[in-house]
Amino acid sequence: MSSLKQLIAVAGLALATVIPTHAADRGEPYALVRDGERGTSMTGDSVDWSTIKTLRKRISGDFLWFRDGGKPYIVQDAGVLARARKAWEPVDKLGKEMDVRGREMDKHGKVMDALGKDMERAAAGTKPDEAKMHALERRMNDAGKPMDALGKQMDALGKRMDAESRTADKTVRALIREALDKGLAQPAPQV
Repeated sequence: MSSLKQLIAVAGLALATVIPTHAADRGEPYALVRDGERGTSMTGDSVDWSTIKTLRKRISGDFLWFRDGGKPYIVQDAGVLARARKAWEPVDKLGKEMDVRGREMDKHGKVMDALGKDMERAAAGTKPDEAKMHALERRMNDAGKPMDALGKQMDALGKRMDAESRTADKTVRALIREALDKGLAQPAPQV
């Protein structure tokens, strides 16, 4: 059952709407915030996420938030935002695929949970029903096969997402430099 819990945990992570990266590994934090959508592509930590949620309520439309030299900025230039969204498109597409696999995993997980409860009931008492337990064990093994396959698919998707995230991150960081150089970045409102 520990592998079941691991697979369900992976599926849960896949359903997240934020794609976090490690800010310490990649530089200063940033977030591409899309108005009207739950998804936000960002780097940073929980303090940054709190800032983004507050800014989302104060700023209308899409924006790119980032820190440079510890100072927060936003960019709302349509061209910069379009290029940033395009950079994250492959990651978003893979995220949707991961969501589909996660929902499939959840369905299989529910079947496995029900079989596990049946197994517990068959094992209860002073004389467990060995025949029923063996039959349930076979059903659990059969029910686990699609989860194993989904787990492998999700692992492959996760690796592709990681690679695409690194590419998108490089692109957005170059856009941030460009926005700063061209004067398109404005100091972010105080939070």
